[in-house]
Amino acid sequence: MKNNILKTIILTVLIVLSLYQTTRLWFDDLSDLNLFSDIINYNSYKEEEKEEEGYYFIKPDIMATYIPQQEYVLIKKTNTQFQDIFSNSIDFLKAIISNGEIVDKEISQETIWDKTNVLLKYPFVIESDLLAKDLNIKNLDFENEIDKFNEIVIAPAMMDKYVYAYFINDNYYDNIRALKIKRRDIEKSNQNLVTLINDNESKQVLPAFISTKNLHIKLFDNNVLLPEKDLLYTDEVYLKTPFFVDDNLDSAQLEDYVNGFFKNNIKWKLTNKQDTGKITYTDESVFVYYDTKGIVEYINNDIQNRKDLSVIDSYYVAEKFINEKDKIINKQEYSLSDYSENKNENMTTFYFSYKYNDVNINIPKSYLISLDMKYPMEITVMDGQVINYKRMILELDDYIKPPEQINVDYISVIDKMLNKYPDEKSIEDMYLGYKIEYNEMNMKLEWTIITDNNIIFNSDL
Repeated sequence: MKNNILKTIILTVLIVLSLYQTTRLWFDDLSDLNLFSDIINYNSYKEEEKEEEGYYFIKPDIMATYIPQQEYVLIKKTNTQFQDIFSNSIDFLKAIISNGEIVDKEISQETIWDKTNVLLKYPFVIESDLLAKDLNIKNLDFENEIDKFNEIVIAPAMMDKYVYAYFINDNYYDNIRALKIKRRDIEKSNQNLVTLINDNESKQVLPAFISTKNLHIKLFDNNVLLPEKDLLYTDEVYLKTPFFVDDNLDSAQLEDYVNGFFKNNIKWKLTNKQDTGKITYTDESVFVYYDTKGIVEYINNDIQNRKDLSVIDSYYVAEKFINEKDKIINKQEYSLSDYSENKNENMTTFYFSYKYNDVNINIPKSYLISLDMKYPMEITVMDGQVINYKRMILELDDYIKPPEQINVDYISVIDKMLNKYPDEKSIEDMYLGYKIEYNEMNMKLEWTIITDNNIIFNSDL
């Protein structure tokens, strides 16, 4: 009798599960028919959460608008227009990748310069499937046909019938791929983007930037945007030691910061007897190490509820951790610069660079190596949880120098470089950035040239 009851219960459960799966087959997204996908993917972000929190993997390092016969106008990330144009670009990409068609004919780079467009530029190459995953859409033709890229150019229709999205590896401007969609299928977003581009051009606050690919400057391997004129920047920024007041460590202020990394309060505080500037905080499973030079490191030894996450979902986990746990991260401008994936360990490390007022900050490579770091901020996600977070804390002095006119232009800097380093035949990147001088506790604005062999500053020329 008991066996019959048990069999009946099991049969009923199987029928219910079968009906559930059949319902999903007919009415739900066919891309994932795993019965337990709701359980497996519970740590994935929903689209509305992503938009609200802004944790898009494809948020560009540089975004600029372009009108034919003119220069690029960069958009500062701190400017509200950045989010407006980026959000509109997301709408465009979703529509084009979901419903657009691949352009089969060969595309010359002159096509880009003939169209009003928005440029989204990245410091690393992105695989097309990661873009689709980040947008929460599927298009196997797009993923199979579009190669890795580090630039997206979105060209709204002005008088044309079609809207275009171009995907470019800026090493190879002779191999541009594109998707197109009819203007009528995206009319509202098209008009919004045209309006935003025109507004950005009319409200230009940054100097105009030229494209080395547009001007066919063969010395540059990649597409580099260089400021052309009217360089108005703060040329020197002063630093101070984090958590120090009147040359003394404010332990209470530091512990309040460190407590943010723990579920409960700190249980133990340990000081290194050999180096009193190194302090350890722990609750047994989590360790936070702080070096009074301004280096914080979080290590989690207690991994539970392991999850197999994609690079995209791991990035959301990383961003959420940074913004929820690091109480002073809002004082630091940072941007994703690279990532490394270890599929065997289900582990991804994300590397971030720092900026000040949207200008790159250069940390001496030798100093980063001494800290066992590649970038000033690094975070590792394994099995869906952050296991390591390490960063340099840069605290700016209260005094900020007013902006000044910068007189050194990129042409004169290149000439000096070629005179001093005649064997340098190509440039990978060039930009105005802040070079940190730790001995002087400041950052000074420098032209920076990156070649195959050297990182060259204009002060050394």
